[in-house]
Amino acid sequence: MSKIFSLDSSEAAYLINTMTGEKKILLTDESQLLSDREKSILQMIQSGKSSKMIADRLEISKHTVDRHRQNIIAKLQVNNTTEACHKAKKLGLVD
Repeated sequence: MSKIFSLDSSEAAYLINTMTGEKKILLTDESQLLSDREKSILQMIQSGKSSKMIADRLEISKHTVDRHRQNIIAKLQVNNTTEACHKAKKLGLVD
């Protein structure tokens, strides 16, 4: 079993094997944590746009937007998009 991302005091992201404790560096710069598309979607979420509105604006399906939301939440290790917006702002990923 592995934990997907863990940010430590060195601000690097690791894949951690929870059975052995072995760490593998994934990122050394948290600005790489989210893709450009995920950052864009998070900006729109932060400004109050719904998944449907985001989907229409980006000309993608609502399902795709919802999947991006899930990926953002998982990558930032938060429970919801409100926390994701707050953490992303703190990390400097969005304005």
